[in-house]
Amino acid sequence: MKLYPKKPLVLVPGLAGSRTEFDAQVARFAGAGPRQRRVVAVEPPETGDLGVDGQARRLAGRISGEGPCVLVGHSHGGLVALSLAVQRPDLVAGLMLLDVPLLLPPPLRVLARLPLALLRTPLGRPAIRRFFTATFRPADGPAWRAEVLARLDRVPAHVVRAVVAGTFTYDSTTRLRALTVPAVCVRANIPVRLDRLPATVRGTEIAGVGHWPHVHAPEATNRAIALLLDTVEEQGSS
Repeated sequence: MKLYPKKPLVLVPGLAGSRTEFDAQVARFAGAGPRQRRVVAVEPPETGDLGVDGQARRLAGRISGEGPCVLVGHSHGGLVALSLAVQRPDLVAGLMLLDVPLLLPPPLRVLARLPLALLRTPLGRPAIRRFFTATFRPADGPAWRAEVLARLDRVPAHVVRAVVAGTFTYDSTTRLRALTVPAVCVRANIPVRLDRLPATVRGTEIAGVGHWPHVHAPEATNRAIALLLDTVEEQGSS
């Protein structure tokens, strides 16, 4: 088997996410010997410019010394990774959008904007909590649900407002069309219209595992990441 230079792998969680969500990916890809590669799992920011593009600029500063990286962004973190891939293709060798809210059916886009009106009222926090609860599926056991909601409760209100607003107002369609790096969109729980992806973005699905496939289906997620890494590294060696 031909071995190619290993690109660093950067893992970006979403709202109320944690780098510990990616423990299975770190264990798989930060291997020894010929499998060894640099793997960076970041924590979501709570200060500075919390818009999607602002977070992407901060992430650029975080990884600028790593060389061109392969980004895996989950949920809102996928929008940040997408923004960085468009802003700074010199820093991004490949992109995986892991159950990211983009290319949604029109009725769902309208429904998703409803919490925005409540964010600056006393009903904002309970509304977002209910929104998160509605994303849970049978794969999300009681302990996982409690962990996610506890993390959400610890996120400062200004961060929740900025991230939710960015999630549902960001023009991801235009950014998808502007991509110049190899990219794959993985649908899990969010009904992304894979048939509407640009021809340059490959779509795939990990079904029946809810919104956190990297946690509940790590082997399938890791296979998808490995395929993207192989594609990026083979292209880079040609």
